[in-house]
Amino acid sequence: MNSDKTPAIIAVIAIAAAIVVVLGRAPGRGARSLAVPAAGTPSQETEQPPSEKLVPDLGPAAYNVVLQPPLVNQRTEDNHVFVARGVARHGAIERKTFLLPRMGHMSALLLGQSARFTFSSPAGEIIVPGETKERAGLEYRDAGQGAREFSLQRPASGRWTLTIEPVGIEDASYAIDVRSEGPTEESAHLEVLLRDSDPAQTFLAKPGDVVFLRAFVAKGGHPITGARWDLRALAPTDSELVIPMYDDGRHADGRANDGISVGAIVAEGDGIYQLRAVGRLPGGAEYIRTSSIEVQSPHDLFLADTIAVNPAHPRAAEPMTLTVTAVNAGTVDTHDAVLEFYVGADKVSGQPFDLKAGESKRLAMKWTPTSANNYDVQLTINAADEPYASNFKNNTLRTVVRVR
Repeated sequence: MNSDKTPAIIAVIAIAAAIVVVLGRAPGRGARSLAVPAAGTPSQETEQPPSEKLVPDLGPAAYNVVLQPPLVNQRTEDNHVFVARGVARHGAIERKTFLLPRMGHMSALLLGQSARFTFSSPAGEIIVPGETKERAGLEYRDAGQGAREFSLQRPASGRWTLTIEPVGIEDASYAIDVRSEGPTEESAHLEVLLRDSDPAQTFLAKPGDVVFLRAFVAKGGHPITGARWDLRALAPTDSELVIPMYDDGRHADGRANDGISVGAIVAEGDGIYQLRAVGRLPGGAEYIRTSSIEVQSPHDLFLADTIAVNPAHPRAAEPMTLTVTAVNAGTVDTHDAVLEFYVGADKVSGQPFDLKAGESKRLAMKWTPTSANNYDVQLTINAADEPYASNFKNNTLRTVVRVR
């Protein structure tokens, strides 16, 4: 690869990834629209594709909990305030507007192979990335391959206008992500919790867990009332879920109409749910927050008891057997695991095995020591399908074998 082009390509990949995460599904995966609900009522869908599903209300029992208090005093950075994607047709100009809240620093990520972007501020300033000259507080760069970025210190708050037009004779695909950098007057939050978890801490959900999603926009340490939230999740199965959000005082959301909205979903299967929440304030400002839920079935392989040595007093040049009990204490069957046998740091042999969930199995390793000595031996389970969050410490047993 040409090293001169590598930074630009990396920048394009990073920008594209950031925009895709915030935008959600890529264009062409089903046209849809969402009627934004009033606070305290679930979202209603229209023209939903077959892969999109409205998550039903889980019922009073699921919400009969008192969640840990929301982190209203914690400021969030990187608040996304406007995202868009589409295709600008040759010979036409697309115009969009967005409301920019008060902030100290704005950044815009732009992706478009042949699109020209023009930003007009409420004060009348015109910014064309790649063309407008830099000034104090305004910086921009062209990363190549259609990716651009500009940042603006102390941008004017209020209604901005954006025009997109193709450069050349072909249509131009584009994507845009406008966000704040650093502290802002208003901070959008999307908290992911279990019934007893700390909103500041991450966790690993299990299938069947009820996971709560809490969204709000805070200002001066208090939630802004009247916010309406559209929350969607891309499930590990690649289906899109619409999760109703409530601010009615009956869904573990505190007081009714206090600006704190809560929804919930029952985790299923193994994998990651990608979350995207869009919050709209009464004044017209919009915030986009993303997060995720990682789900992992209980999965723990371990070696029980101790290593049984037979004969109990082995001799040099005579075969002996080391036996252990492997246990699958999880809920997922294990396939193609290997019991590895080490003498010191050297691997001597390995024995493949399968083990169904909840079962145990005796495994024997044969070995013929060549000389009399005290040997540090180790038996270890190596399972490629054991998830990273498993307890690996109990996969290994060690002992000293005294050979005469």
